[in-house]
Amino acid sequence: MIFKKCGPHGWDIILKAACVSIPATVVGSVITACVFHGITSSGSALLVQLLNKCVGMNLTLSICLVQALTDYANCAVSIVAACAVLKVLPVQIKDAVRRSNISNGTI
Repeated sequence: MIFKKCGPHGWDIILKAACVSIPATVVGSVITACVFHGITSSGSALLVQLLNKCVGMNLTLSICLVQALTDYANCAVSIVAACAVLKVLPVQIKDAVRRSNISNGTI
């Protein structure tokens, strides 16, 4: 969806990764803090507990900070990988996708 009308250019990737990761970070942080009391399904729970117990940071803030960094890194890597794939796609496929309203993965 991000690349359908215009591909990412330079620093645009940073903005697009932030636009994707920030809403997920906010919602995920609140859910993790309220429902799971800071326990995550990944190794980031260790960083959350470190910030919370050793540094004395609020649990929700610790979760939000760690998730913001990991979600952003995840989105940035995904967008860079998508850009790399787009560069090697044949022009015919790119044109077919731009001309149509394809939403189910077929061309």
